Amino acid sequence: MKIFNKLFLFLKNVPDAFQEINSEKGILSAFLISTSATITGCALNLLLAMILNRKMFSLFIKTLNLTTVFEPAAIAVILLFILTLIIHPILKLFKAKSGLATTYKIIAYSSIPHLLLMGLPFFSKWVFFLTAFLTIYGIKTLHKLTALKSFLVVLLLYFIYWIASLFVGKWLLLLFQGVTL
Repeated sequence: MKIFNKLFLFLKNVPDAFQEINSEKGILSAFLISTSATITGCALNLLLAMILNRKMFSLFIKTLNLTTVFEPAAIAVILLFILTLIIHPILKLFKAKSGLATTYKIIAYSSIPHLLLMGLPFFSKWVFFLTAFLTIYGIKTLHKLTALKSFLVVLLLYFIYWIASLFVGKWLLLLFQGVTL
């Protein structure tokens, strides 16, 4: 239930939400809430896929097991840590004031809307902008950077993601074509 309270607090009053996050000790709460959001989002994605693809419904039921939900959730949780390790040195270049734990909390809490609604196509653009806004605001508030610097950090992060996806996409295309590197 705490996950929905945090989500509604973010939707209702972003400054209060980040002040509450700033008062938390450590990353355990952020980890548990983002993990819960990830598992819930993966379960919602699976349900949506089963509903939208009725021909495949019986196949989904036959092959359904816990790994169907928990493997993508585990990958998403690991990616939150990787993202934190990528963005934190960039923040330090911009003279961020807080440490790695604060960066993780910003990334974890700002990602909750994305983690919950990632598979719903009609929410994808809204969730993208909401996640970017929450990340920028979190960096501005908790790392004490200007709004412009916070925006530039997030923009640079999305640029790095875009470049990486080009290389990974090319590598996967070659892999599926049977080409070895």
